[in-house]
Amino acid sequence: MTGDGVNDAPAIKRADVSVAMGLKGTDAAREAGDIMLADDNFATISSAVREGRDIYNDRKFVLFMLPTNGGKTLVVTAAILSELTLQLTSAQVLWINMGTSNTLGLTFAFEFPKSDVMQPPPRNPWKPLLSWFFVWRILMVSVLMMTGTLGLFLWELDRGASLESARAIRRRCNRGDGNVRLCSIAVVSSNPCPQRERALRQSLGPYCYCRLRSTACCLCTYQPDAGTLPLDPSDV
Repeated sequence: MTGDGVNDAPAIKRADVSVAMGLKGTDAAREAGDIMLADDNFATISSAVREGRDIYNDRKFVLFMLPTNGGKTLVVTAAILSELTLQLTSAQVLWINMGTSNTLGLTFAFEFPKSDVMQPPPRNPWKPLLSWFFVWRILMVSVLMMTGTLGLFLWELDRGASLESARAIRRRCNRGDGNVRLCSIAVVSSNPCPQRERALRQSLGPYCYCRLRSTACCLCTYQPDAGTLPLDPSDV
């Protein structure tokens, strides 16, 4: 409901979402409205609704960041509870946070809204932002990451590898996990819309960031001062 006069105040008050004119609206209309339209331009309402619906894309960021951080948390927690040697050093945790998770998570800030973002009906305002399926998926991916990391580390120690070598293998697994994360980005952000091709041409989209991240991993791996260890063909 939109209005600007005193006689519009009752309807504005009863509306689910009410918009009062900010320039020519009366004080009664502005006080009764939920939203005040600063420029009195009705086209601004459509732009605001489009921007508000695009906020739901933040779920992609949450769906990506929580499993990666949850996997690291479970790895450290399992090692402490089992009285095992920590598989992740502080440098590795810092690299995962700064070089992988945060960098790839920023790609969602450059995601363009879908072309049909205005087509679906309004969402239920009482529906939670994260559904039970999202929560289940976050927990499942976190457990899978923890299982793979911890299992590979223990398997290397059981083969007689040293602690440094086992951590190096685990670090190699972490770099290989970038492929899984790239697949996660492709699955989470995939939607059949022509704007995705335009986004890749006009902005630093997810694929550009993935290439930059892969290049940075290679540079850190082959730098003489990176502290890496040689791997046997069986380790790879």
